[in-house]
Amino acid sequence: MSEKIEINDTGSSSGSVGVATAEEIRARNIKMWDQLVYILQKPFRDYGIYLAEFVGTFIFVFLGTCSIATTMLDPKFSDLVLLMISFAWGAGLSMGLYVSAGISGGHLNPAVLGGFSGAALTFYLFYAKIYQFDGGKRMVIGDKATAGIFATYPAAPDTVLRNFLTECLLTVVLVLVGRSFTDKRVNKTNSQGCMELGILLFVIALGAGNNTGFALNPARDFGPRLFTLAAGYGTQVFSASNYYFWIPIVGPIFGAIIGYLIYEVLVIPNKYIEQENVV
Repeated sequence: MSEKIEINDTGSSSGSVGVATAEEIRARNIKMWDQLVYILQKPFRDYGIYLAEFVGTFIFVFLGTCSIATTMLDPKFSDLVLLMISFAWGAGLSMGLYVSAGISGGHLNPAVLGGFSGAALTFYLFYAKIYQFDGGKRMVIGDKATAGIFATYPAAPDTVLRNFLTECLLTVVLVLVGRSFTDKRVNKTNSQGCMELGILLFVIALGAGNNTGFALNPARDFGPRLFTLAAGYGTQVFSASNYYFWIPIVGPIFGAIIGYLIYEVLVIPNKYIEQENVV
């Protein structure tokens, strides 16, 4: 039986005029809340897809950079660095996709402002530990460098070509396999592939991501890199490792195109193409 509460015209429980059930009161409160949300949403309603991309990229970069900060600045995690960072970026990708996929498609690329903001929040939360680690001197390379918390840099000196191919080929795998998760021609479920893509990124990162930091997405790297410039790391964030900064931007673009074409041309069965009446 529903709980009944007596309410008078002044809103008190004495001197009752009518009787409302607890469910009715909850429904009324929910309606008031919905009306408030509707009013607050109004200025942003025309920008929903952009805001979804911003929030999704923010979550992705924030969770990932937090994992790097945690493992870099706390010695007790030194034996688990690659495992923790790989898992966090994979899970962060899934969370960012869950938030944005239903609204904007969950591209998370190249929402630079979202990446910048995610990196900025990480910097704020870990500021004391970063200061303790580097003594307040923001460094890009060296034993006390912390710029790698936010943007990617190669693990060891290597040629431009090999670094480029690493980012390109890892992105090929990401797009090639990831395309199958979201292709409705072969995947008839309602899943957006959010968790699968996160697991895929985790596997790629764990396997070969340590070589270049596995950006695999311009938004993951460029926004945080801009933040490090604003945070006082200097122009070395662009010039370090033989001007490496462009590789996490251009390499993944080429890799994404190649991975997509391999899937569409070589992987997808002809019967699905025929169903679309592709000539």
